[in-house]
Amino acid sequence: MDDKALLYLLHTDSEAGLRAALDIYGAAVETICKNFLSNLSGQDLEEAVADTFIKLWQNSQSFRPENGSSLKSYLYAIARNTCIDILRKKQKALPVPLEEITMAAPVNIENDYIRKNMEDTLHQVLKDMKEPDRSIFLLRYFYCEPIKSIAEKMNCSAKKVENILFRRRAGLEAALKERGIKND
Repeated sequence: MDDKALLYLLHTDSEAGLRAALDIYGAAVETICKNFLSNLSGQDLEEAVADTFIKLWQNSQSFRPENGSSLKSYLYAIARNTCIDILRKKQKALPVPLEEITMAAPVNIENDYIRKNMEDTLHQVLKDMKEPDRSIFLLRYFYCEPIKSIAEKMNCSAKKVENILFRRRAGLEAALKERGIKND
């Protein structure tokens, strides 16, 4: 089922739409939540997954696939932000450094332009990455996998994973600066 069909289903038959979204994305959302909430109870995990899909349903009207973003990445961002909110409520330490977390700014044209420009740059940088760097970057920053777990999956040392992530972040920062987006 493509994004437009799923959105249509969410709008016309919310129960069937949520069931379909859970079938398609449930396992990945649960993995993201597990990685963020590994120190919390199973109940907190279930709450995060449920809240993620409720927020998808509540905000599905505002999602615009024609803007070039996918429903999958939109949903994963909701999951990530939901987990961060839960962690803040529980006053636990975040599993990733705060500087690596991007928070949505209040809506205005300039912020929307900057966000879109950043998304385009990120997509291009990811497209230009060679394997295994792309997989390592995605596992860490999109699926929130711990470095040790990535090293095991990629059959390399944790230090190598850290070095690749460092180089790729630097490359992304350079690409953003090239497009006039400064990290001050």
